[in-house]
Amino acid sequence: MGASLRSRDDSLRIENYLTTLFTNIAVYVRTEEDIPGAAFVYLRDSVIDIFNDTIPIKSLHITKVNLTFYGGSIEKVQVLGSMKLKDNSIPIEFNNRFSIGISSTRNVQGLSNINLFSDRKFSKKIISEMEKDKIKTFTDEQVSSGHDKKSLKIKLGDLLGYEKILDVNANDISPIDIKITLDRENQKIKVNKEPSSRLFEAKLYTDLLGLINEENPNGIAQLEMDKRFNINNAKGNAIMFKGGGTGFFQYIDASFSLSKLEADNKYLIPTESPNSSGLYVFHPIQLYHYRNYSVGAMLNLWSHENQNFKVNANLDAGVLFGRTGIKSDSSEFASKFFVNNVEFPIEAGVQFVPEKRVKFSINDRVSWFRQLSDQIEVIDMNKDFDKGSNDDSDLNTDAWLNTLTMKLEVNISPSGNGRLFARYKFTHELGYWQNNFSQLQFGYSFFILKNNGVNKAIRND
Repeated sequence: MGASLRSRDDSLRIENYLTTLFTNIAVYVRTEEDIPGAAFVYLRDSVIDIFNDTIPIKSLHITKVNLTFYGGSIEKVQVLGSMKLKDNSIPIEFNNRFSIGISSTRNVQGLSNINLFSDRKFSKKIISEMEKDKIKTFTDEQVSSGHDKKSLKIKLGDLLGYEKILDVNANDISPIDIKITLDRENQKIKVNKEPSSRLFEAKLYTDLLGLINEENPNGIAQLEMDKRFNINNAKGNAIMFKGGGTGFFQYIDASFSLSKLEADNKYLIPTESPNSSGLYVFHPIQLYHYRNYSVGAMLNLWSHENQNFKVNANLDAGVLFGRTGIKSDSSEFASKFFVNNVEFPIEAGVQFVPEKRVKFSINDRVSWFRQLSDQIEVIDMNKDFDKGSNDDSDLNTDAWLNTLTMKLEVNISPSGNGRLFARYKFTHELGYWQNNFSQLQFGYSFFILKNNGVNKAIRND
């Protein structure tokens, strides 16, 4: 008997080992590859025009250009150079006011319409003398005097070229998050795409309230996976909020969420007997709370970025499909079944980004939630469920839910491979605050294919 058990344990151990080995080999083979190139970024000329509005008035002799790429955009552009006057040259710096989309051919074609602005502001009198080529030189005191000062401009399209590298596997031509410097010695630099190891990000987290209360369905361990697809990264000068950039339909966020990985308290158990139709009755928020998983996508409708104030804002809408497990009672042999549901959320968010290592965000989501099963009934959100008001006249199949989320995110890896976050979520039925639940979550996000052959290929280069 003992030998038989040991043999069975050994077989299970070998089976688990072979499964793990096969998975590792498959991931390694599928991602062990050269990192695909995105484009060549180059300086078009070492001398370009400086504009007052649309009128070229002087020439900029370029010394150095610093660029940072992030999230499918040119996030920062810093141009250092000198402006020629009659008797001498003065140092001058130009910068962008908002990130510039670079994920499509249309974005690249639009670089000629992007303006960079001088840090120094000049009075109308000095600008007028520049236009007439009368000014020989000036002091900082002369530049800073007056109340009618304005920045000069250069065209990004005059400064930079972006030569995309064709790839049969990709339509997005943006590079990996990176900083580069162009100057007289390095006038052309190749930038690469995201390696395969960074294509998918996962978030593994635990709910502190679930640890404290064993009856909480939020679960000890939960998993989220998401992927952002850039569709239109172009931004324009904000009309309502000066000093920033506004864009529309910028991205789609696809997501998958798996809640309650462990088996305990995984199913929603009715607290009332079946109604007159023989069906169990639940609040919509109960089905939402006990949802085992959800999958869907959010489309960005509007986004705003202000680099000076380090604040971003967004408005997104989408659709999510979910599934909730239900158990007839708490006994071991109780019947179990699953019901499907759909959620149509619209979400507004504000992100405070003092630096990339630390980010704090506040989001508010209003969702129309509907159950899609004829195996249960859903009670109207304004009815007092605890008093047993569950006759058929009170029943409904949908409800409006509201979720407030506050999230703190800390990047603990210099290469951006891992982040810690804390998140608090408060969900209630809209118009009925008493019916609510909350989640206090701590977790870690990481790229699920990171520890594989791609890492090795990068390190060996």
